[in-house]
Amino acid sequence: MRVKDLRIVVAICRTGSFSKAAEALRITQPAVSQAVKRVETDLQIRIFERASSPITLSNEGTAAVKSIEKVIELIDGIRANGRDGARTRLGVTPLLSGRDVARLLNRSFEAHRQSFDVEFLDSSILSSRADFDAKIVMPSLRRRSSLFIDLMTVWIGVRNGVFIYSRQEADVWEQARLVLQSSSIPVERVIEVNDCGYAYHMAASGAGFSPCVLTAENGFREHQIPDMPALPNIRLDIFASHDFGRELKANLLGS
Repeated sequence: MRVKDLRIVVAICRTGSFSKAAEALRITQPAVSQAVKRVETDLQIRIFERASSPITLSNEGTAAVKSIEKVIELIDGIRANGRDGARTRLGVTPLLSGRDVARLLNRSFEAHRQSFDVEFLDSSILSSRADFDAKIVMPSLRRRSSLFIDLMTVWIGVRNGVFIYSRQEADVWEQARLVLQSSSIPVERVIEVNDCGYAYHMAASGAGFSPCVLTAENGFREHQIPDMPALPNIRLDIFASHDFGRELKANLLGS
């Protein structure tokens, strides 16, 4: 039994005639009639009372159509799940910019024609979750990946005594705080924000200074402060299948 034929039967029920169903489905009326005949032959029942106008269901047809609608719903659900299963879930540290991830996904999409669901979350949250197909995160003490990249971290903004601190991916800012303390750089005030992107933008707008992880598509390079003490590089681990992980690494490095 063809699923297309079942859909035609349902369309007739909804429109009230063979001709209107044909018009709605953009097929010929003979094709509609043939589909109904095949379904009736397979089920060994008469579905429609053809003498009436609009067309009505026979007693047997009324029960059959309810079952047909359930079958179509089930098939559509299976197909939808199949499409969802083809989507790759990617968890990403917000230290990567949206432009970094867009470039990364564009390259991967060209290679595989697959769809992606992306979540930007703190590495501490991503590390504890197992519902991602791939993750790009700061390493934890308990787990590290053999696939990783090292990114340069620099100071951006203006040196005005205001340290802009992000509670998101706070390890980066804690390392920067230690560098400030060891270098005797005066900090008169600390502004704490919830998002590392906000910290970048505030520093770039002249509100203070902040560490900034330089990625391939980072838009804050022109706001670097040249006379500040050096910051340690930041490592990002890639957790994914071997081939996809290597692909992500190459795309992040721009190679």
